[in-house]
Amino acid sequence: MVLSSCNDDIINEAPINRVSLEEFSQQNVSFFDARIRSISEEGYVRELYFANFSDEELRVENTFFDGIQYSDNGEGTDLEAHDGIFTSIDLFKHNERIQYDERNLIRSALEKPIVSPNFIQNEKLAELESNYKYRNLPNQVQTRTFEVTCDITFGGGGCNACDWWGGSWCDFCFELSNCSVTVGF
Repeated sequence: MVLSSCNDDIINEAPINRVSLEEFSQQNVSFFDARIRSISEEGYVRELYFANFSDEELRVENTFFDGIQYSDNGEGTDLEAHDGIFTSIDLFKHNERIQYDERNLIRSALEKPIVSPNFIQNEKLAELESNYKYRNLPNQVQTRTFEVTCDITFGGGGCNACDWWGGSWCDFCFELSNCSVTVGF
C-alpha cells in the first residue's frame, strides 16, 4: 500500500546530505496525528502533526496531502512556526459529518501515531503519547486497538537549492508507503 500526495509542480530529486531527508524522517519523525481544529462555529482547518524527536530540525515548512497544502510557518491559521503541526491553507465549513463542538475544538483522527519500521525514537514517542490530550475523548468508545507502521518520507522540494544543499525551509511532498496494520482487542 502506498499513500502519497504531492503538488504536481514539485520536482522529485534526492537531497545530498549527510543523512538523506528520507532516512532522517524514517528514524526520527512520527506521523503523530491527523486532526481538525475548529477556528469558529462556521469553520475548521485540518492539521497534520509530525513529531520530530531529533535535536536536528526537520526543515520542512510546507507539505501537500490529498491535494491540500499544509504549512508550518506560523502564518494565517498556523499557530506556531516549526512546531511540527502543519495546518491546511484552506478553511473548511462545519457540516453534519464534522460538526462544531465547543468542548472539543481539536479532534484527533488517528488512534495511534504512525512510524516507520526504522524508527529509533520509541521512548520519546511513548512519553509524548502519554501526555497527548486530543485522543480518546470522553464520549469515544474504544473496542479495538491497532498499530500502523509505514515508511514516512518527505521528498522532492520546491527548489533545487533546497534538495541539493539542504537550503532553508522548503516545500516537500509527504508520503506513507509500505504500510502494515496490526489489529488487536
